[in-house]
Amino acid sequence: LSGIKVVDLTRILSGPFCTMLLGDMGADVIKIEGPKEGDPVRKAGAIVNDLSWYFASFNRNKRSMALDLRSEHGKDILRKLIQRSDVLVENFRPGVLADMGFDEASLEQINPRLIVGSINGYGSTGPYADRPTFDFVVQAMSGFMSVNGFADGPPMRAAPPISDMVAGSYAAMGVLAALVRRGRTGQGEEVTTSLTD
Repeated sequence: LSGIKVVDLTRILSGPFCTMLLGDMGADVIKIEGPKEGDPVRKAGAIVNDLSWYFASFNRNKRSMALDLRSEHGKDILRKLIQRSDVLVENFRPGVLADMGFDEASLEQINPRLIVGSINGYGSTGPYADRPTFDFVVQAMSGFMSVNGFADGPPMRAAPPISDMVAGSYAAMGVLAALVRRGRTGQGEEVTTSLTD
């Protein structure tokens, strides 16, 4: 993916895992974080020399930028980044990116060749679409925990964040397929997956 530019608006794990894979394959990934809080995973796991090794493992091969996406100045900078990029990856709840002023029509106007990779918790439509979630909740909601653990014991979650990692992998594969298609058609598109999927 050398020469492919990715804007990474993701946090926690599913999205960062997706963009980590793209970065591992050679894409130039710019991770955007809030100026005050940053990605909450920066404070998780073992901290060595003020760096979370857990955060570093899922955010390797990326450049970072602090940007206030609630301000017009921050949104203007994001527009310029999107204009020059091939891929945008986000893992907000459905509609949050649009509420920020970056709905499908706006993104197409900014960059008609843009591939948008979206990861959410429960899908883009349906009764739970607006709900935020985390890996361990989805492990329970999807039924995965019912087939894990001991036969005579209660349901058990997997130790690794399996729904985050699988959703991130699917999103990365979707982005790759969309990039191949764009090579033939010149058109961008949106690919979406969810933790529950």
